[in-house]
Amino acid sequence: MKILLIALLLLYSDIANTQVFKCIGSNGSISYNDTKCERGAGKIINTKKPNLPVKNFENHTLPLKLDVDSVLESVRKGINHYFYHIIFSAYLLMSIICYFAYQRDKKYARTQQWRTPESTLHIYELLGGWPGGLIAQRTLRHKNSKLSYQISFWFIVTLHIVGWFDYLVLNLSLLHRIIFFVG
Repeated sequence: MKILLIALLLLYSDIANTQVFKCIGSNGSISYNDTKCERGAGKIINTKKPNLPVKNFENHTLPLKLDVDSVLESVRKGINHYFYHIIFSAYLLMSIICYFAYQRDKKYARTQQWRTPESTLHIYELLGGWPGGLIAQRTLRHKNSKLSYQISFWFIVTLHIVGWFDYLVLNLSLLHRIIFFVG
């Protein structure tokens, strides 16, 4: 558990870091932005330092420009920047959910109560919880001897591995070929 906490701390340690650009407009006005200035007029004034609280904020007014396109663009940039953080968090969350689903199913199997359907466990695995399912199978010794379940489980694991290999190494060429073949 300590290793998991250390890994999470290291993973999210750079979230508060930012780059701030000082932009000087054609009329001499100075603005600060998180994107590069137009026409290369800006320079980086703060790199990889945490955001500091603004003092006397009530005396300053900031121009507020919110439109759907700028908000969606900001969200897209954030998702692209933190893509692997989001994926790791999703896998971690689904693994925890899947592990506890296995644990609950094992408990209900012992007490002969209503059990979790295998299809539900497979959905958790398919949504990224297969590492938690694998750990649960090994530590709880649950669902590790039923051949039909193991075939489905390892097929799901293979889908995840092939999908990540296609994304990271083949630049989605396998997915494009499958779409072209089906479509």
